[in-house]
Amino acid sequence: ENKKDCLRVIIAGGKIMGQVLRVPEQGKVAANFHAGGKAIKARLTKKQEFASEYIGKALLNKNIYFAGLDFIGDYLTEINVTSPTGIQEINRLEKKEIEQEIWKNFLLNYEGRSK
Repeated sequence: ENKKDCLRVIIAGGKIMGQVLRVPEQGKVAANFHAGGKAIKARLTKKQEFASEYIGKALLNKNIYFAGLDFIGDYLTEINVTSPTGIQEINRLEKKEIEQEIWKNFLLNYEGRSK
């Protein structure tokens, strides 16, 4: 991992659903997938995991059920609540279907708050 690599963590229902490292193309700075960034399987550091869990709970308390957290190293650089990408890449790398868990968490939290 270098200073240009960006770790995307998908949060749903206050929980970590998955993560993926976004690496920019050779000679570029932007690591976004639409800008040509490459998806690499990644593990969270203890600091990233702590921050993601803490922020996920705080977002849920604000009724934000789905978000993407971006880290460069152990530093949070962005919270994306409008269009957090990375689900397809996480599914491919982890051989999962995290959208199932995302919907499950959303429905559990929505039903609990709508009563």
